[in-house]
Amino acid sequence: HSECPRQSFGLLKPERLLDPMAVERFIREARITGRLQHPNIVPVYELGLTPDDQIPFYAMRFVGHRTLHDAITEHYSDKAASASDRNLRFRDLIQSFLAVCNAVAFAHEQRVIHRDIKPANIMIGEFGEVILLDWGLAKRTDEAEPAPLADAPDEVASSNDAAKTKAGVKLGSPAYMAPEQAAAQNDQHGPHTDIYGLGVTLYEVLTGDVPFTGTSTEELLDAIRFRALPDPRDRNPSVP
Repeated sequence: HSECPRQSFGLLKPERLLDPMAVERFIREARITGRLQHPNIVPVYELGLTPDDQIPFYAMRFVGHRTLHDAITEHYSDKAASASDRNLRFRDLIQSFLAVCNAVAFAHEQRVIHRDIKPANIMIGEFGEVILLDWGLAKRTDEAEPAPLADAPDEVASSNDAAKTKAGVKLGSPAYMAPEQAAAQNDQHGPHTDIYGLGVTLYEVLTGDVPFTGTSTEELLDAIRFRALPDPRDRNPSVP
């Protein structure tokens, strides 16, 4: 029997060990998250190196495997549910979203922006707790963007891919990017970038889908940059 809470571990992939940008981003994620003590932000307990291979790792609270994206999908795919059950589940989705808003507001008070807010990065625990995860693209607003290596690729970087941010890299998950992310204007990132991500998350809660899609990443990013946001009621007439 152990009094310690259940834990999960973030481990840097061995093939990334020779990439100093990947190592730096991994350590930055653990340190930034470890400073954010909030009920709706995953707590980090330890940052260190594995004894045998000296691979960077961090230990964090184990939350579960069900995401807000899973809950949204279940809600909109269950056509047989009664009206009362659907209303109850919808209220749960809204409450989960509000919990994430509180977490993001706290992070902004600490001068930290997340930059990859999406339902798949929001865990719903077995007791209904809501935890915002995956701070791999986070940065402090009072710090400059980390300098990249000269040969860093020009690509869409997400927090599941340890690529370092640089001018010209589109940073985030494409469907949830703010216009300044879609335009790779990393010097324009700020709290408003997270607010846009929250808005897209709310849009998905309300309609079951993201506002913009495309047959390619570039088509999707152009839609985010240049098209007006579709009215949620055009996707779901029952939106309150």
